[in-house]
Amino acid sequence: MPAHCVIKCYIMSTKKIILLLLVLLFAVFVRFYWGLFGGNIVGDEPFSYSVSTPSNLNDSGEVFKKKWNYFRLKANKTYKGRYLKEIFFKPNPGSLGKDLGMMWKSVKDDGHSNFYYTLFRIYNSGLDDFNPSFMKIFGIMFNIFLSLFAYLVMFKLLRFILKEDKHIPLAMLISFLNAGAISCTMFVREYQLQMIFFILATYIFTRIYYSIENKEELYNGWNLFLCTLGLTLFVLSAYYSEVYIAILGGCLLFKSWKAKRTDWIIALVTVFIGHLILAKLLYWGFFNFIGTHDFPQDTPFNLKRVWDRFVKNNGFMYKSLFYCPTLVLGALAAALNWKKFKSFQNTKYNFLLLPALLAAIWSYVIIFISHLDYMRYVMAGYPIMAMAVIWLIVNLDSKIWSFIFGLLYVVYSMPLTLHFIPKPVASFIYFAHFNFGHMKPLLESKLPIYFKNDKNFPIYATSEVILYTNDDANIQIVTDMDYFTSKENPHNEFIVVTRIPEDFDKTDKKWPRVARKIQKQDMEDYCMFSGWHCFPVTKKTYHKIDALMEKMDHEAIEAEEAEKEKLEGKNAKKSKPKTNAPDPSEQG
Repeated sequence: MPAHCVIKCYIMSTKKIILLLLVLLFAVFVRFYWGLFGGNIVGDEPFSYSVSTPSNLNDSGEVFKKKWNYFRLKANKTYKGRYLKEIFFKPNPGSLGKDLGMMWKSVKDDGHSNFYYTLFRIYNSGLDDFNPSFMKIFGIMFNIFLSLFAYLVMFKLLRFILKEDKHIPLAMLISFLNAGAISCTMFVREYQLQMIFFILATYIFTRIYYSIENKEELYNGWNLFLCTLGLTLFVLSAYYSEVYIAILGGCLLFKSWKAKRTDWIIALVTVFIGHLILAKLLYWGFFNFIGTHDFPQDTPFNLKRVWDRFVKNNGFMYKSLFYCPTLVLGALAAALNWKKFKSFQNTKYNFLLLPALLAAIWSYVIIFISHLDYMRYVMAGYPIMAMAVIWLIVNLDSKIWSFIFGLLYVVYSMPLTLHFIPKPVASFIYFAHFNFGHMKPLLESKLPIYFKNDKNFPIYATSEVILYTNDDANIQIVTDMDYFTSKENPHNEFIVVTRIPEDFDKTDKKWPRVARKIQKQDMEDYCMFSGWHCFPVTKKTYHKIDALMEKMDHEAIEAEEAEKEKLEGKNAKKSKPKTNAPDPSEQG
């Protein structure tokens, strides 16, 4: 090969690497920007910290089967806010092995496995600052680190499909600049981890699809094991991933059947069964999710629900991935380049549309079956869905058209990701930019705080309330409802923290009624958390909130029902005849 050709290839390769590094740096910068200015930790996010330190929360050190009884705060005992924060959030440096061992058996969050919590526990071993803003940044930095692996896997996937390196930098930018992909990093939960393995599962699918298409030999045992391991970590990153695995697997089985590849059919079935077995070995509580609130068995199937969720998911895609200008510009570009698109077979890299379509189908299924129609359940799939945009760009006849379309997509995305406009449309802002003014009464108050009625508080919601209390605050669980207004209560002013009704749902008509009651009783100055209300009251005004919220004592009720069943069982045994003779009372 002539020397000038070698130099040219080297220069082109260097340009590609520089562009890829610039894309990577920009994607990290956007996420770091929101990490610094995106608000405080809220909702499920404090739970990520508390559930990853089980040895702190469980006095006896054993793993309980029930979901919430991690740590039983004693009733009518006063705790300091700082003490509870250390119990809930500060990892004991010497208990890493113990924590990981306990989480291998079970986590007190049956809707999720131990994978993310295990990695997060290793990461946050030195945490000693319980400022909500710092904890948000601290968690996002972990997600930014994880996102680097997502970039690497996406690069390998795009390079395998596109073959031409010139399209990859722009394709990477589109994959990770969209608001849905950024959301995964902004929320201190397992969604960024899920994105890595969502892309990896798509990569495995693509390699096997091409292998069957090109009539290549069956993978050897080691490669099949690596596929099994990848799918195992995927499903451990989020249980909803199993639906995507089923969709990809069904597609590959159909492909194998059409190609008459019995060997691949057997291998795919083996990999599927193997990933479930391996998941059980890596997390002993793997099947605990079955029948939980996150996977309801009585999901109503009716046309209205299907339509409502379909429209909801379309809104997510519009706001977080494709955007209105993208759709308009895409239609315009396709019209002006109609010769290229009139024959689908003549367009390049049509395979890009298959994973994008399968990921979109997965998102519709998940939004339908999930108990809440939240974007965060499907946002890990947005880099793969963005491959539809990439397909359009690489198929435009003109390099100028490709550049203009890609540039306009990026320009439109930048205000959404960098908050250049006052009120961004992107849904991920919800995760990253909260107004915490309504939490100030609790965080800044020096009043004593009374947790109402629940002897065994759910750690999920309790951790959020604890995080937003003053370090010097006196916190007490009150089981006797008369205590609030009695002489035994030494404080005339105090804050009552109470659960909202169990069947609470902001989308139904009950929430506006509760809100109107609160407003009617002049109690606007209260904090509302995910599942909790915090009311500053006095002994005289306590009666205003007494009827608003139902009394909550889940485990006491469960224990009472269990005791009742046990008693009924004993009575049934006693009353059971010792012979097979008919019961006289049943004879006519």
